[in-house]
Amino acid sequence: LSPNLLEIEEKLHSIADKIIVKLSPLIDISYLISELKNITEIQIIAVRNEVKELLLIINKSDASCELQDVSIRCINLESDEPEFLFKFNDEKSAKSEFSESLKFLYIPNNSILKAGAFNIISEKFGLKKLHPNTHFYTSENKIENFPGRVLKIEKIDAKDLKKGEKYNLISKNYPLKPEEIKKKYKLNDGGNHYLIFTQSVNGKEILRSL
Repeated sequence: LSPNLLEIEEKLHSIADKIIVKLSPLIDISYLISELKNITEIQIIAVRNEVKELLLIINKSDASCELQDVSIRCINLESDEPEFLFKFNDEKSAKSEFSESLKFLYIPNNSILKAGAFNIISEKFGLKKLHPNTHFYTSENKIENFPGRVLKIEKIDAKDLKKGEKYNLISKNYPLKPEEIKKKYKLNDGGNHYLIFTQSVNGKEILRSL
């Protein structure tokens, strides 16, 4: 941290009980919570799905604040997506259920991913997670007000792909990167559909948006 908040925190509190600090999005949230006292909330601010900054709210008057009381607020500005608010320790206790891909695929926005809300997002929205290392979620029926992209999907086989087809490619927890996928299957960028190469608990999957 620069300036070093650990060194100047007490001095800042001599000026005001409540402090708001703007930080780089690269800083580890767990580190902040473990090192700084009296954090009441961390806001993760994204703009059009690009995480821009963290806002740290420290309140000396809330001396009872403990690890489990820290609120994490995920915000994606210039989008129609709702904020997502959770308690830091709720993520640790939350459990995800796993499933192969169903009719709908949910891709959390990057403020959610920066927050590390991998299980609590699944629990709060009643979604199944594809795989422990794939932060995609799925359901049979569409869930509204999800803070991210929601796609109606179908599973396809690689042999169904045709040379020159246009797709918006996504690769997550899959051996090949988008550029390698394009080259292998002779695909082009663009079009109105997403093509997702990923992995569920049942193995590798190729999903196409409808």
